[in-house]
Amino acid sequence: MSNPFQKKLNQIRILLGMIPQVELAEAMLEDGVTKITAEKFEPGYEVSVVAEDGTTAPAPPGSHKLEDGTEVILDENSKIVSITPAEEKVEIEIEAEEEVKVEEDKTEVEKIKEEVASLYQALTLITEELGMIKEEMAGFKVQKEKMSKTPAAKKLTTLNTEAVSSEDNALELKLEHLKKVRAEYKTIKTKK
Repeated sequence: MSNPFQKKLNQIRILLGMIPQVELAEAMLEDGVTKITAEKFEPGYEVSVVAEDGTTAPAPPGSHKLEDGTEVILDENSKIVSITPAEEKVEIEIEAEEEVKVEEDKTEVEKIKEEVASLYQALTLITEELGMIKEEMAGFKVQKEKMSKTPAAKKLTTLNTEAVSSEDNALELKLEHLKKVRAEYKTIKTKK
């Protein structure tokens, strides 16, 4: 298909429906202006340059870089010899990002280690205090048992259960209380 007359004849056949039309893959060169087409961007397929008016011409031999960074190498017949994808740069960037992430992860791990150490210290202090509290509680338990075995003392009664409003009234209230106690004593004595 390198003959230009054959190409024109094939184009006429495609228009008349004699040959099914092949969808062409398109790509833009890195200059952002030049468009190239091929059946597939794989070795062995012919590449054409598309002009502004839509006409095509065989692409010149040599190395051509696409917009995405892929390099396409063509022979003298405008056929693809090799394709080199632009993945190498991406890998380098990914490695740099991974190094930064690893460093960030290391600092996070150090922070977590410090927090765990401080939590361990706090837990140790709490455990010690809990032990001391348990010892005190055991002592209180022993004291409670001793106190529950001893007999209780008799209750003391107070003379005055009423509230005193002033110092003058206090003496009068005490006197009245004594009179009541004496009267109760006499009634108890006479009953016997």
